[in-house]
Amino acid sequence: LVLLNLFFTTHFKMEQGGTKLHGLKNCELPLDAQGKTMHLFCNQDELANRILTVGCHGRAERIAKWFDDPSKTVVVDSKRKMKTFTGTYKGIPVSVIAIGMGISMVDFVVRESRMVVPGPMAITRFGTSGILKKHIKPGSILISDKAGLIMENYSFDPEKDDPKEKAFYVSKIKDADSSLSDIIKAEMKEELGEERVFSGTTFSTDSFYSSQGRVYDDFQDHNEGQIDKLIATYPDVVNLEMEVAAFYHLAAKVNPAKKIYSACSCIGIFNRDTKEICDAAVVDSLEKNAGKRMLDSLIKFKFPEGEPENTQRLLQLLK
Repeated sequence: LVLLNLFFTTHFKMEQGGTKLHGLKNCELPLDAQGKTMHLFCNQDELANRILTVGCHGRAERIAKWFDDPSKTVVVDSKRKMKTFTGTYKGIPVSVIAIGMGISMVDFVVRESRMVVPGPMAITRFGTSGILKKHIKPGSILISDKAGLIMENYSFDPEKDDPKEKAFYVSKIKDADSSLSDIIKAEMKEELGEERVFSGTTFSTDSFYSSQGRVYDDFQDHNEGQIDKLIATYPDVVNLEMEVAAFYHLAAKVNPAKKIYSACSCIGIFNRDTKEICDAAVVDSLEKNAGKRMLDSLIKFKFPEGEPENTQRLLQLLK
């Protein structure tokens, strides 16, 4: 009886125009009464025009400790497990966001930040990846000059033997913003030296397993020799990961009046050719110090349109 009463009470309130789910006002571009987006859960007072994204909360927290006054950091926890830290770094507003993994998470973050942040934006990623070149050691930094996407083809049926159907789809290549990418390269080389910084083409994937060419018995992925084929087709490919292509794709197709500049880098944590794996202490050090260099890169980037008016507005809010 209690459950039935709860159902009919809730149903009646919704039918009579009661409180909408999450307080949303619009089902196409869902914002709540405070102007917060549905998944990232931020409004324009909680995001800067310069954004650094990472995968996990711990890395975001460590990088945000470089802010001028961490006690004044605006922290937003999303129900979707994203976490945003917004503060000032060397006097300039910056957001660091833990977004999780995969292209769908990138899509949420880029679209929803673009929805609420006025003015041009610079969005970077500092992640981890697998190295594809034998000469590149784990613990190196890989900068994505270009990026493409590898996705499993859900229509592929090996029993039909259709020559037009491939097990995996490979997208066209999209470019990073060269000016932002050049700043990141200079910062990383100053931090680590020329011998530990590499750049080239990155391929993002929809799976850590099948579309990254990991062959094992549990699934029939039809991905044998995938890495060798990729290197033969794209000789400048340096790494595989799961996000960069989405950043570059969205930056390329954003409304020109709402410009996004994007460039990304990764820590190479293992080499798929030599099977070497990076020491945990090296990764910890890079997350802290190379992460700081990503912040330096963002604040040194000059928007071609001029500094957004939003910068001064946020400076007042973050005092």
